[in-house]
Amino acid sequence: MEIINKTLEKEAVRLAVDFLQKEGSVLLMPTETVYGLFCRWDDELGKQRILDIKGRDPKKPFQMIAPNSECLKQFDIQITKQIQCIIDKFCPGPLTIIANTSNNTGTKQETIGFRIPAFPFLVSIMDKANCCLAATSANVSGASPIQTIEDAMENLEIHPDVIIDAGKIDGQASTVVDMTTEKIKILRPGPISESEIKETLCSLD
Repeated sequence: MEIINKTLEKEAVRLAVDFLQKEGSVLLMPTETVYGLFCRWDDELGKQRILDIKGRDPKKPFQMIAPNSECLKQFDIQITKQIQCIIDKFCPGPLTIIANTSNNTGTKQETIGFRIPAFPFLVSIMDKANCCLAATSANVSGASPIQTIEDAMENLEIHPDVIIDAGKIDGQASTVVDMTTEKIKILRPGPISESEIKETLCSLD
């Protein structure tokens, strides 16, 4: 396990990118909301290790972290007119959007929850590693979000490969909005309110 301070930004970015090239690598990194556990989106071993670290139900989906909206196209995410409107208004920012994909399996519609962070440090890592990230909050499943790496070290029995220390984060976890149907649903309240989202969508009418 390697720990580096975010103030050493170039070194921290380089370290993160190097580890993301290695299959199964898990990183604990800051965002503008809370600390999270990350691996490459296409790294199934990394995802399994995150599940082990958190004690997380494997049926719960990972959040996709993308550097920009263009990257979403490669994952067949259905960007409806409503979703595009919300992306244009609130992204990058503390908003996770759950959308349908074109990958249907039988009668079940596959979905992806994605977020475009307003956090240049994280975006720089994704740009240099040329990937999107799979993410979840850096806490044992069911516990409160992690605000410091000291909390992480104390609460996580299995440690990630890299920890990037940005000090205490007093942010709030992102708003999660389900936009898989025409009627939106807030699954987790956060910095962006339901009324703000609905007001934005009303401008489409």
